[in-house]
Amino acid sequence: MLFAIMHLKFVFRVLKEKNDLQGETKPYVIGMFGMYVASLIWALASNDLWSNAKFDHYNVHARGAIIKQFDLARDARLEAAINERPAIIISL
Repeated sequence: MLFAIMHLKFVFRVLKEKNDLQGETKPYVIGMFGMYVASLIWALASNDLWSNAKFDHYNVHARGAIIKQFDLARDARLEAAINERPAIIISL
Protein backbone atom coordinates (compact mmCIF):
# COMPACT_ATOMS: atom_id res chain seq x y z
CA MET A 1 0.00 0.00 0.00
CA LEU A 2 2.82 2.39 0.84
CA PHE A 3 4.33 1.74 -2.59
CA ALA A 4 1.09 2.81 -4.30
CA ILE A 5 0.85 5.91 -2.10
CA MET A 6 4.40 6.88 -3.09
CA HIS A 7 3.51 6.64 -6.78
CA LEU A 8 0.26 8.57 -6.36
CA LYS A 9 2.04 11.31 -4.41
CA PHE A 10 4.46 11.68 -7.33
CA VAL A 11 1.56 11.84 -9.81
CA PHE A 12 -0.16 14.62 -7.86
CA ARG A 13 3.13 16.53 -7.47
CA VAL A 14 3.66 16.52 -11.23
CA LEU A 15 0.07 17.62 -11.86
CA LYS A 16 0.50 20.49 -9.39
CA GLU A 17 3.84 21.69 -10.81
CA LYS A 18 3.26 21.05 -14.52
CA ASN A 19 3.11 24.77 -15.35
CA ASP A 20 6.69 25.24 -14.15
CA LEU A 21 7.95 23.53 -17.30
CA GLN A 22 8.73 25.88 -20.14
CA GLY A 23 9.98 25.63 -23.68
CA GLU A 24 10.68 22.58 -25.75
CA THR A 25 11.06 20.10 -22.88
CA LYS A 26 7.41 20.34 -21.79
CA PRO A 27 5.94 18.00 -24.48
CA TYR A 28 8.60 15.37 -23.79
CA VAL A 29 8.08 15.46 -20.03
CA ILE A 30 4.30 15.30 -20.45
CA GLY A 31 4.75 12.31 -22.78
CA MET A 32 7.00 10.54 -20.27
CA PHE A 33 4.50 11.31 -17.54
CA GLY A 34 1.67 9.87 -19.64
CA MET A 35 3.58 6.63 -20.14
CA TYR A 36 4.39 6.54 -16.43
CA VAL A 37 0.74 6.95 -15.44
CA ALA A 38 -0.41 4.39 -18.03
CA SER A 39 2.04 1.78 -16.78
CA LEU A 40 1.14 2.60 -13.17
CA ILE A 41 -2.57 2.11 -13.86
CA TRP A 42 -1.85 -1.12 -15.70
CA ALA A 43 0.28 -2.41 -12.81
CA LEU A 44 -2.32 -1.45 -10.20
CA ALA A 45 -5.13 -3.04 -12.23
CA SER A 46 -3.24 -6.28 -12.76
CA ASN A 47 -1.93 -6.30 -9.18
CA ASP A 48 1.57 -6.66 -10.56
CA LEU A 49 3.54 -3.87 -8.89
CA TRP A 50 6.11 -6.12 -7.25
CA SER A 51 6.81 -8.89 -9.72
CA ASN A 52 7.08 -7.00 -13.00
CA ALA A 53 10.71 -6.09 -13.72
CA LYS A 54 9.83 -4.04 -16.83
CA PHE A 55 7.48 -1.87 -14.78
CA ASP A 56 10.15 -1.16 -12.21
CA HIS A 57 12.86 -0.52 -14.78
CA TYR A 58 10.81 1.88 -16.89
CA ASN A 59 9.20 3.77 -14.02
CA VAL A 60 12.42 4.30 -12.11
CA HIS A 61 14.01 5.85 -15.19
CA ALA A 62 10.92 7.85 -16.13
CA ARG A 63 10.58 9.21 -12.59
CA GLY A 64 14.23 10.23 -12.60
CA ALA A 65 13.96 12.01 -15.94
CA ILE A 66 10.75 13.80 -14.96
CA ILE A 67 12.14 14.90 -11.60
CA LYS A 68 15.33 16.15 -13.27
CA GLN A 69 13.35 18.31 -15.71
CA PHE A 70 11.22 19.74 -12.90
CA ASP A 71 14.37 20.52 -10.89
CA LEU A 72 15.93 22.29 -13.89
CA ALA A 73 12.73 24.31 -14.42
CA ARG A 74 12.61 25.27 -10.74
CA ASP A 75 16.28 26.31 -10.78
CA ALA A 76 15.72 28.44 -13.90
CA ARG A 77 12.69 30.09 -12.29
CA LEU A 78 14.65 30.87 -9.13
CA GLU A 79 17.59 32.21 -11.14
CA ALA A 80 15.26 34.51 -13.07
CA ALA A 81 13.70 35.74 -9.82
CA ILE A 82 17.13 36.49 -8.35
CA ASN A 83 18.21 38.39 -11.46
CA GLU A 84 15.03 40.50 -11.47
CA ARG A 85 15.51 41.66 -7.89
CA PRO A 86 16.59 45.31 -7.73
CA ALA A 87 20.01 45.97 -6.31
CA ILE A 88 20.15 47.81 -3.00
CA ILE A 89 22.54 50.71 -3.08
CA ILE A 90 23.85 51.88 0.24
CA SER A 91 25.69 55.17 0.22
CA LEU A 92 27.46 56.50 3.24
